[in-house]
Amino acid sequence: MGLGLPPPFWQDEARPPRMSKPPPPTLCHCMGVDIDTVRRVIREHELDHVREVTAHCRAGGGCKSCHVEIVELIVADQVSRGSFLRRLLRRLTGRA
Repeated sequence: MGLGLPPPFWQDEARPPRMSKPPPPTLCHCMGVDIDTVRRVIREHELDHVREVTAHCRAGGGCKSCHVEIVELIVADQVSRGSFLRRLLRRLTGRA
């Protein structure tokens, strides 16, 4: 009968916890910036250098141990945009 009482404690524990999406992994621990933020900033602003990423979201501004991962994200974005090959061809042919 509905007496308005909460369920007994053992029934409450039997309910599965509500699953939520886990937060994205942190890329820059010094500045507390996650990988999704860095990807978004690189894509939205078409950034080419770590210092540009640092200026936009502070990632890479601390101990610099995340610089390699930031460069990998920049290259992956350039490849997806096609700009990586254009820049590489310009360098190889010596054209500015």
